[in-house]
Amino acid sequence: MKKALICLLVALNLFALCPKAEELEITSEAAILIDAETGQILYEKNKDEKLYPASITKIMTIYL
Repeated sequence: MKKALICLLVALNLFALCPKAEELEITSEAAILIDAETGQILYEKNKDEKLYPASITKIMTIYL
């Protein structure tokens, strides 16, 4: 019981320390966050801008 209470308190503290969406500073050129269940866009930054894929994407494409 004591461990469960400690875990709950730690989880609540971590949740309280997490930055809110309005406080986030995205340093990438473009980003999009979509809710998988509803398809609703939660956050977008330059979503229509065409960019080259990241290097890891190129490597995975070749690998697959």
